[in-house]
Amino acid sequence: MTGYFVRRFHSNEEKPVAIFPPEFELWSITDQTASAVWPEFRTIEAQRGENIWDTISKNGFHKENFLSLEITPGFYYPRIWRPTLYQETYGSLTLYKIQRDAITQAQGQLTILCRYLDQICRTVHPSKNTLGSYGNEIRNLLILACTEIEAHWQGILLINGVNKSRPTTQDFIALNAPLKLQKYSFLLKNYPWLGPFRPFANWNADQGSTKSIPWYDAYNKTKHNREQNFETGNLEAAINSVVACGIMLVAQYGWGNAFGPSVDLSNYFLQEEIPDWELSEHYVPYFGDHHSSWQTINFQWPNNKGFTRTTKSLMHYRGSIQRKRNSLSRLD
Repeated sequence: MTGYFVRRFHSNEEKPVAIFPPEFELWSITDQTASAVWPEFRTIEAQRGENIWDTISKNGFHKENFLSLEITPGFYYPRIWRPTLYQETYGSLTLYKIQRDAITQAQGQLTILCRYLDQICRTVHPSKNTLGSYGNEIRNLLILACTEIEAHWQGILLINGVNKSRPTTQDFIALNAPLKLQKYSFLLKNYPWLGPFRPFANWNADQGSTKSIPWYDAYNKTKHNREQNFETGNLEAAINSVVACGIMLVAQYGWGNAFGPSVDLSNYFLQEEIPDWELSEHYVPYFGDHHSSWQTINFQWPNNKGFTRTTKSLMHYRGSIQRKRNSLSRLD
């Protein structure tokens, strides 16, 4: 097992002196060498015929304390938010600067949807007893919110190498796992008595990629056949769709970038629950000789979805990894 790893410092272990004392070490491990590349550089070399992990163990480190990184340092999946190690030192990903126009446009759309919802709720007081209310304005809000969510879904797939002319929820459900959409729940600040909303909580293929998210199923039904399904586009479905739109923004860019203190949207939503991310899933900066900028790599979709990374993307990824390894080897 070789590649890049993070190792957490023990509580009684002396840490390197730094402005922001690190909690982790970053290691690059091959069959013959193990190199700690951050915050202090050192290399352990295996003896002839010796397994590198045995060498690491003999030097006082335990294999179980090393977590293999899902993605090589210096790379990130575009529009798929993850926590970043060494955030204090290296700040936000340039991803958010590059995507600023897309973020701002999405914030504007969501702000309109929230104001639309507030307008409806001045007429229909939202409560457990009125969530079944329906009407033209409620249906219109549901349709607008769901088309905005579809724009998010398609945008994430497209920037990660998937270009389908007519994607459906059978394609979009592939986003559920990498963005951990099921783990998000939001409260509406103006209507806290309604409790937290978890619009993606039951999204799964076994129960149907559309039917397992009832608010989206309601949108499909009332959009395509209003006369027969008018009542399905109710207030509960509309609220869930607005919350789902907010979750999509946060799941792509993080709370601080989506609903930062300068954004009005922070007045609408509260995070009730967010995903737990393993250390192995974090984005990690590249600590080479020039601290090169972040680079994108398409998320590797499950084979059963028919999504594959392009050959160009794979070649660029592999070439960049080798260049980073060569640079790290020169740090000694």
